[in-house]
Amino acid sequence: MNLFGSSAMSERGFEWPSLDDLIHSDKPICYGVLKPGVEDPHGIPLVRIVDIDNSELRSEGLFRITPALDKEFGRSRIDVGDLLLSIQGTVGRVAIVPPEVAGANISRTIARLSFAEAGDAKFYKHWFLSSDGLRAIDGAIVGTTRASLNIGVLRKVAVPSPNGTEKVKIAEVLDTLDTAIRKTEAIIEKLKQVKQGLLHDLLTRGIDANGELRPPQSQAPHLYKDSPLGWIPREWQLRRFRDIGRAPQLGLMVRGDAPDGLNVGLLKMGNLLAGNQLDLGYVELLNVRRIDRLEDYVLADGDLLFNTRNTPDLVGKTCSWRGRFGTTVFDNNILRMRLAPSVGNGHFIASYMGAAAGRARLLGLATGTTSVAAIYWKDLQHFVLPLPESQEQNVIVERLDACDQRMDQEKAVAGALAALKSGLMDDLLTGRVRVTPLLRQEPAP
Repeated sequence: MNLFGSSAMSERGFEWPSLDDLIHSDKPICYGVLKPGVEDPHGIPLVRIVDIDNSELRSEGLFRITPALDKEFGRSRIDVGDLLLSIQGTVGRVAIVPPEVAGANISRTIARLSFAEAGDAKFYKHWFLSSDGLRAIDGAIVGTTRASLNIGVLRKVAVPSPNGTEKVKIAEVLDTLDTAIRKTEAIIEKLKQVKQGLLHDLLTRGIDANGELRPPQSQAPHLYKDSPLGWIPREWQLRRFRDIGRAPQLGLMVRGDAPDGLNVGLLKMGNLLAGNQLDLGYVELLNVRRIDRLEDYVLADGDLLFNTRNTPDLVGKTCSWRGRFGTTVFDNNILRMRLAPSVGNGHFIASYMGAAAGRARLLGLATGTTSVAAIYWKDLQHFVLPLPESQEQNVIVERLDACDQRMDQEKAVAGALAALKSGLMDDLLTGRVRVTPLLRQEPAP
């Protein structure tokens, strides 16, 4: 693809004119206000890069400039349907102006694209986010310390231009996928909120013999007892961390081992995530021939993993191992605690230590600097845990796992939709695949 446009027809049937050829003659491509100055609470809204998120333009909380400054930069006022493109700093964010933001102005960091054809903005919003669009943007960027998209170069960028009907259909297909992705993401966020509420209830009220959540302490005080941690179910016991398993163990001191195909994973602190979650997307492989007594460090289902040293906000992350990566060991930034059989379920304990209340207590044990913090065994050993009977722990873990599984399913759906959209963008927006058969279909009765 050539960077600069021409009206020549491509081998796929699309013309590739310059972007400027598609812009309304009375509203050329331009950037906005150079220096917003002091905010005027009653002034004119000003759109900045921070107001464009996930290809959507927010309408609430916009910075406001004085009417006099807006008048000075009247050329860059925006209307419904204009396409906005960030051109400085974070280059390449796009959004279409909704009705509630019409009449606002834009900052120097944003370019306004007012297309002559009403449906073009939706098509080119997707194109700028495609691989071809991203390459075109990259080719028009100048500067290294602060990236900037030159307006003069931008006007000459070659863009695909199928006929208007095909543009509309392509945009509709991609918009439909965007809607499905946003709906799926909304479900995931809702499930996260549901899990937080479920965590609080399960870890403070637990499950009774009938498999039901106990009523709150305020409604059934006879089911609870006071403790140093507050009200807990009468059946629950308090145990110190040092008493739940055998002596804790720090992992291997390994540096610079190269993969050799032996499929022994090395878990590092970066693999431990908040909320009893493990990131196994990348696990370093270990050259086991250089490690003595490897079997002493092999993880088993239910092992507790604790991050002893990290930044102040990330230290103390606690996870449980579920054996989902094959044979795996851990490095010396992780402390492993193997539970005694009588204690119960390591996944329950990791869930408690990773939930809001438990995590707040753990962070209270941290010492260090503003950049590096540590939680030492001398303090961690006295950390108090509320423990139900093993059967109740298992039921609680099952409920939490069911919630996680539903989230994983929705994440898989979102990932599949995103992959489908990415493939269609590269195909439809360049003409490798045409929507012409769709255009020939008769409307449904």
